[in-house]
Amino acid sequence: MTNQSSLESQNELERFLRLLSPSIKAKVINHDFKEIVQAQEVFGHDPKLLEMVLGCLTIHLFKPEVKISEQGKYSKEIYFLCRGYVEITKTFDLQN
Repeated sequence: MTNQSSLESQNELERFLRLLSPSIKAKVINHDFKEIVQAQEVFGHDPKLLEMVLGCLTIHLFKPEVKISEQGKYSKEIYFLCRGYVEITKTFDLQN
């Protein structure tokens, strides 16, 4: 459950990020997310790979009840959950 205050915070962050130049936005992303990406075993041990991944990151905020992805749909994105929670569901075809 999300209250009005958290929705306002999300909107405020979105407005702030739109005001930043690309180079400043890259520094913010590097500062805020380096530890999160580095903690992922697949990225964290190679400094060049870590730098490349951080250079590709963008910040997305999802409001409550927004479907981020769907089972069976191909996606080119990878998501790092930095705050909050997400519900993950999987359906099974019991007839096969």
